[in-house]
Amino acid sequence: MDGRHGFQPDNQQINSDRRQKCPSHEPKAMLHFMVGEGYPDSDAIEPAQFRSVLGRYPTGVCLITGQSSLGEPLAMVVGSFTSVSLNPPLVAFFLGAGSSTWPKMRTSGAFCVHILGADQTDLCRHIANTPVNKFDELRYTISDMGNPVLDDAVARIECRLENEFEIGDHSIAIGRVIKMTVERDIEPLLFVRGEYRGAGEAIS
Repeated sequence: MDGRHGFQPDNQQINSDRRQKCPSHEPKAMLHFMVGEGYPDSDAIEPAQFRSVLGRYPTGVCLITGQSSLGEPLAMVVGSFTSVSLNPPLVAFFLGAGSSTWPKMRTSGAFCVHILGADQTDLCRHIANTPVNKFDELRYTISDMGNPVLDDAVARIECRLENEFEIGDHSIAIGRVIKMTVERDIEPLLFVRGEYRGAGEAIS
């Protein structure tokens, strides 16, 4: 899967010329702080420790679908989807620098986010582990925006690609929401400590 702590990205380098560097001179884009003396160097944080600690924080699991410039249906799993802004309505997700799917998908300028249910682990694993022809055994339609739309997601959010920024070994894709619907009222699929889980009972 693409994203953070434990999600495995696709294995092809993203073309860096298709991404934008986050402008450090614009305060609204990114704040930079001077690190004072006495703070440890971030190089002391090992990747294994980073994944282990952040893996304690549960994240939702989503499928991102879209098309290539040739009309090929594409899909990838992300565990880093989030809302960004209400006005305008913006969402975002993070991609590893090795994704082979996103460089093809971004050319269409649109994508569809499928929030998965706790009963859709098989679908999630199929998309994550099938390198080609991911849609051969799936039921789907093509939306008015040209995105493949899969059956039975908890919710679907169709977006126009608004912007993209490169940060560290990931990039952030920002989408402007064009359409969104809730399809099923069930528990969402979560990923925590290396496992898929449901949300569980509410705590009063």
